[in-house]
Amino acid sequence: MKKIMKSKELGIRIKQKTFDTCILPCITYGCETWALTQSHRDKLTRCQRAMERSMLGLKLKDKVRSTDIRRKTKLTDIL
Repeated sequence: MKKIMKSKELGIRIKQKTFDTCILPCITYGCETWALTQSHRDKLTRCQRAMERSMLGLKLKDKVRSTDIRRKTKLTDIL
């Protein structure tokens, strides 16, 4: 998955589909039984933001707002 998400040759649409069909179900598997605290929600959100940055080839030091990244990736929200 890492190769797909970081690939510069693959388009954002393929990465979106990969996230929605492979990664999101794996991350949220069994979520019906979780007792989500705010800490858990924050960690899941940070995980998704990190994947979105990776998809776009961005680093934290690039100082791109999460809202701008979200607009470009158009991914399903993890929560």
